[in-house]
Amino acid sequence: MTEKQVRDYDKFMLRFPDGMRDAIAERAKANGRSMNSEIVQILQDALDGGFSLQMDTEFGKVYNELITSEVKTMHDFDKNNQRIDWLIEQLVWKIDSDGAKLRELMNLKKISTSQVAQQVVQKADYPSPVTMNDKKDKKK
Repeated sequence: MTEKQVRDYDKFMLRFPDGMRDAIAERAKANGRSMNSEIVQILQDALDGGFSLQMDTEFGKVYNELITSEVKTMHDFDKNNQRIDWLIEQLVWKIDSDGAKLRELMNLKKISTSQVAQQVVQKADYPSPVTMNDKKDKKK
């Protein structure tokens, strides 16, 4: 099975509003991709309803070196394995870090929701169960 050549892919010309080309170029550089690859990724993310994991410039550089390198010797193979291990470590760290941020946000939401609920109850001036029992005892 042969892989499609670049000339075989659909082409589409478009006009960017002022500043968008530079913004895409910066984003592509930060993600270690060409502008074309970045635009395709943005479109794919929009179609999938998701977004790609943002990584730093070094991650993108190592990733691009990995996918464009040719393995001709055992040394090349070992070097690629080291790159893969490093990339995996970086992704795991990013996922762990983002997971910790997510847990912090969920906890913050839980705390703020609890505080708001307490304020609503206090402002509503509902009698507490203890106060209601005291009134029943006095009537007897």
